[in-house]
Amino acid sequence: MSDWRTTSNSAAAEVAPALELLRARARDLRRNNPWAARGVALIASNLVVYGIAASIEASGKGAQKRAERLMPALKAWAESTACDADGMSNLAGLQSLVAASVAGDGEILIRRRMRRLSDGLPVPMQLQLLEGDYLQNTTQTLASGRIVQGVEFDGIGRRAAYHLYRDHPGDWLGLRQASETVRVPADDIAHVFRVDRQGQVRGVTWLAPLIITLRTLDEYEDAQLMRQKVAACFAGSLRTPDAEVEEAERQKWEGRTVEPGTISVLPLGTELDFTTPPAAEGYAPYTATQLRRVAAGLGVPYEALTGDLSQVNFSSARMGWQEFGRNIESWRWQMLMPQGLDRIGAWFLEAATAAGYDTAGLSVRWTPPSRMLVDPARETQPIIDQIRSGLISPQEAIRERGYDPDQVLAEWQEFAKKIDELGLILDIDPRVEARRKAVAGNLQEASTP
Repeated sequence: MSDWRTTSNSAAAEVAPALELLRARARDLRRNNPWAARGVALIASNLVVYGIAASIEASGKGAQKRAERLMPALKAWAESTACDADGMSNLAGLQSLVAASVAGDGEILIRRRMRRLSDGLPVPMQLQLLEGDYLQNTTQTLASGRIVQGVEFDGIGRRAAYHLYRDHPGDWLGLRQASETVRVPADDIAHVFRVDRQGQVRGVTWLAPLIITLRTLDEYEDAQLMRQKVAACFAGSLRTPDAEVEEAERQKWEGRTVEPGTISVLPLGTELDFTTPPAAEGYAPYTATQLRRVAAGLGVPYEALTGDLSQVNFSSARMGWQEFGRNIESWRWQMLMPQGLDRIGAWFLEAATAAGYDTAGLSVRWTPPSRMLVDPARETQPIIDQIRSGLISPQEAIRERGYDPDQVLAEWQEFAKKIDELGLILDIDPRVEARRKAVAGNLQEASTP
């Protein structure tokens, strides 16, 4: 092990020298390597799906009316491009960009942009997404604290500010000098990244352990393809007993192509031997092994990464899907929620207060979308059994499916009222059994002398 060189650097010292190079190589892989692009997209699409929904939650009955008044503004802001400083995405779209950037680049910055009331927004606030390139990768000591990789800490170690370039350092347009920066208070920044080590200040691309693997796999596949193309160029060879005649025949046949149905007449004594292109032995097992390595490194199922379902049955598919689900829940509740969405919720309430809403006793609750069941027919009944046995509440079961319990119950109430008005009895009505018993009892009572 004498050639195994290690360090005892802190998390920040370990990341700082390699941060920009790792990010650049990861982006190159995402642009040019289908497995890297698929892996990052898989994480982002499962982390966000169609969007983590926001709703207003009241702390008591007195605040319920205030929540109802504010909810339309939240929907108008989150479900349109009014929330995006660039005017391109709604909140769900911004969430997808955040998830993809965290997995691909390692981090992303969300900057709060306060607006004027006269701008006509549902609330006077928008979100601006900034790549990690905007954050200076410099470290220095200050009188009141220190700056570590562009993040300013106060005397007791709290994040006080972020030192950002005014323009992207890699912007070839050169709108401003690359060295021009601005100090942005930490209250206006949500810095989202996966914390792998205590004391980590910046995020590292999730492709970091796989960069060499993906690059080598690319080269291997290119070499195999070139090998088959070169071998296919040699259709055959001519052999004659006379060297001079062989050379003349070679020149005559040189450049000709073999087409389907072609019949050629050769001179007496000339033989044509067709070559057999070499088989790509070991290609499939090697590639599958490397892709399993990629899937393990990203924390995604091999089958989802590759689309290869040849070895899957219900049990193995469910186990793999559950394990991936645990990763998704971990990334949501330990990273995306506390670092990103909770900050956005607090910003929204502050902006709503500035717009004249009374937000006392209100908070923003986030409801993630449900994950698709592998076999709904076999997996729904256990959920019903858990509710009936008291292991989970109906509200919790509804939230696990990605819906708001209050909204679901309100829709059921509206549906029940409508079918009562129409005098309908439907199998999907949970009250149908009680109704049938009541009808049967009335009929029996009426028939009794």
